Amino acid sequence: MQSNIKLEEIEKKLPHGAKKNISEKTGFTQKTVINALKGKSVKSETFKTVVEAAKAIIKERDELLNF
Repeated sequence: MQSNIKLEEIEKKLPHGAKKNISEKTGFTQKTVINALKGKSVKSETFKTVVEAAKAIIKERDELLNF
């Protein structure tokens, strides 16, 4: 349950259009990115790659907002 809460937090922090951006950066389809962020069944390596990309986008956005 805790991982689902963290995924919800990550998804809420993502800016508009981030899922498409993650899809382009990782090479996964948008549907795969969405499934990973919703905690649905994807390969563990896919999940890890998507979450790392999402965290990088959030970090970049936060740095820009807190310049």
